[in-house]
Amino acid sequence: MATKLLIPSVMLFALGFSLRVTMRLVYGARGPAPNDALYFLLRIASWTLLMVPSALVLAAGVSWLSLLLFAIIAEALLEYMLARRHAQREGVWRLFVSSFSGSRGLGQSLQIHSARFTGIVGRSFRRLTAALAAGVPWRRALAENRGALPRDSLSAAALAIEGSNVIVDPAEFDAMRDPVFAEVMQQIIQRMTYLSTVLLAGVGLVTFVAIKIVPAYQDIYEDYGLTLPEITLFFIGLLSNVGDKTALVLTLLALAFIMAGIVTLFCYLADVPVLRPVVDRLSMSRHRAQVMHLIATAIGREMPIDVALTRLTTGWGAYPSGVVRRKLSRALKHITRGEQWQDALQSAKLISGREARVLRTAEEVGNLPWTLRLLAGRRLRLMTFRWATIQHLVFSVLVLSFGAFVMLFCVAMFVPIIDLINNLSM
Repeated sequence: MATKLLIPSVMLFALGFSLRVTMRLVYGARGPAPNDALYFLLRIASWTLLMVPSALVLAAGVSWLSLLLFAIIAEALLEYMLARRHAQREGVWRLFVSSFSGSRGLGQSLQIHSARFTGIVGRSFRRLTAALAAGVPWRRALAENRGALPRDSLSAAALAIEGSNVIVDPAEFDAMRDPVFAEVMQQIIQRMTYLSTVLLAGVGLVTFVAIKIVPAYQDIYEDYGLTLPEITLFFIGLLSNVGDKTALVLTLLALAFIMAGIVTLFCYLADVPVLRPVVDRLSMSRHRAQVMHLIATAIGREMPIDVALTRLTTGWGAYPSGVVRRKLSRALKHITRGEQWQDALQSAKLISGREARVLRTAEEVGNLPWTLRLLAGRRLRLMTFRWATIQHLVFSVLVLSFGAFVMLFCVAMFVPIIDLINNLSM
């Protein structure tokens, strides 16, 4: 089979390589313009032509079990790429903030570090520096090259403007991150990927046993006039109850799951986070904490709350999550109607009633920014603890359930061999 796939795979790989070289020659070192749909489609097509034939040849040349190895490698590659992009974007943001206080111009200060960044972030960074060097206002340049910066950095910049500069304390921006929560989320992704891979392998193994091994057991026992052990009959009954239609549905679901995983992998490699809306809803507490940090930044610079929320809902510094922007818009409408901003945030479900009362008290005594950051840190810690607890419980239950099924499978398949040997020896 590997021989049959070799020639078509080589041709497709050569086509993908030629497409990558052509794109490099056409678009040059500066890369494409922002929101270039043609470049986006060509990039996905070229990487697909490079990776899919290679994976098919390797899979056909080794064994179908090598697909498990490919899944593990793909997951590790995706984690590496995401971590690398995150580190590069954090570096760009720190350079951007520090360049405002330098004696050189913003564009000239950033161009010195162009060689530090590569890949998608590097291309966005070079477009950013080229736009700044061409005289494009820095707000517009940032808005058109968001891929060079962390996701929530523009919101922080929009609330930290003093005159024509952005004055951001790096420690204040770091407080919006929780490394423990990031570690917990990474553990969740790794464990779910592991369970999904093992489950798909288990389904394939059980299907093979049901088609090949179980009928052979039944024929051998019929030839010797013996009866299969009870546990084996129980396991065969479980497989028989599945039925042809259910087996077809499960097979289609497994194939759909595999295809969805492949599409998701390529989307994230192309820097298209397709799962972001789902993740935003599951981690809403983190967004609430970030909104508190941003409001604390605005209050610390004596910016009115309605102005801060307007900057977070519209314009170049709008908050990156659409779900949170809608909540902020509702809170802004309540404030324009004359409500207290604490009550408005509570009505929009951005803070709880207890937090609203604490913030009113903090406003009276004059330590509102410190209180907002304290409540934001408390939310992050609670969310981290909850997610850590949930993932430990769910992972333990799933592992125990899968282990129990594996034990049943092994006993049901090995007991007939032992029973047959004993009967033959007698």
